[in-house]
Amino acid sequence: MSEIRRHYFLNEYCIVASGRKRRPHDFVKKDKGIRTSAKDCPFCPGNESMTPPENAVYRLGSGRPWDVRCFDNLYPALNKPHGYHEVIVDTPVHDGSPAGFSDEEMNLMVEAYRDRFDFYARKEGISYVSIFKNHGREAGASIYHSHTQLIALPLMPPEIERERSIIKRLDRCPYCSIVDQESGSDRVILENREWIAFSPFYSQVPFEVWILPRRHINNITYMDQAQTSSFIRIFRDILSRLRDALEDPAYNYHFMQTIGEDYHLNIRILPRTSIRAGFELNTGVYIITVPPEDAASFLREVRGIR
Repeated sequence: MSEIRRHYFLNEYCIVASGRKRRPHDFVKKDKGIRTSAKDCPFCPGNESMTPPENAVYRLGSGRPWDVRCFDNLYPALNKPHGYHEVIVDTPVHDGSPAGFSDEEMNLMVEAYRDRFDFYARKEGISYVSIFKNHGREAGASIYHSHTQLIALPLMPPEIERERSIIKRLDRCPYCSIVDQESGSDRVILENREWIAFSPFYSQVPFEVWILPRRHINNITYMDQAQTSSFIRIFRDILSRLRDALEDPAYNYHFMQTIGEDYHLNIRILPRTSIRAGFELNTGVYIITVPPEDAASFLREVRGIR
């Protein structure tokens, strides 16, 4: 039995094709792809000369060279004055990953995200700052060592603009309504006083996860200490559950947020569990082979890192 589902507030659709239902191990990829040695890695300590000079560094303690390092992308998507493209190396550890970070490492990474977002958001002519991670070759990563990217744009992305145009016509923030709707539902994976993580009713890929703050904030610069402490735990927990459930899948995550507009911060994690084939390219409608309710149930049973 198949079911057509509509996005929470956009005119977008997915098809939950239960007849094609697949189990989590069906998504495990044998070829992980791009692993390289630390000796040849441009992001490892000691190889800093292989990258542009750092724009900023963050340390867990005095006397350490760096624990998070930021520098211009050597092959930028945008150059000044049109925009900026920065690499944020999350860890000096070649095999490190946010899914296994300590509280201190997660907090430092999020601090770097917040600071770099704020730095570029203040630049003249910048309308949007995109923070995203490509993990694994199938997700677009060309270097194995864990890193995040930031691209500052002189325009508002059409997806965000489309959402904003609808939000302005509504009496209440739709993301606040989503928090109320999903809290306690069978799509919830984890929730605490500050955040909720769930498999969205409308999904684009199996095992997609959204993380939303319960309190309405526009972007990560508005996160207070309580929200930050709760976020690093729930974010890492979700990443570790996906890692263990799907055996370290390729994935993308990105922060949906605006600089000064009335928006509701949300973080989306999309494992590379399916591809956009002919039907999706033709219609923009996604076929989901694992119902979000089943994906959430499975991820709830996996022990994450809290």
